[in-house]
Amino acid sequence: MDYITELSVIAKEHGGIIETKVAAQRGVSKAMLHKLCKADRIHRIARGQYILPDDLEDELLSISRRSKQIV
Repeated sequence: MDYITELSVIAKEHGGIIETKVAAQRGVSKAMLHKLCKADRIHRIARGQYILPDDLEDELLSISRRSKQIV
């Protein structure tokens, strides 16, 4: 399975957001995420969070994932 396919599965399971820690658990390194971002295969929306180019960013979901104190 290639990296983009694995990232697509992660995004589908987590509301469209690919978190670095989840990707690392699935075998996609931080360096590979950075390389895919530079190649415009994924987009960085916040520190440790990426989305696929065809997906829309859900800002509220992104914020809630970054801060556990937000309701």
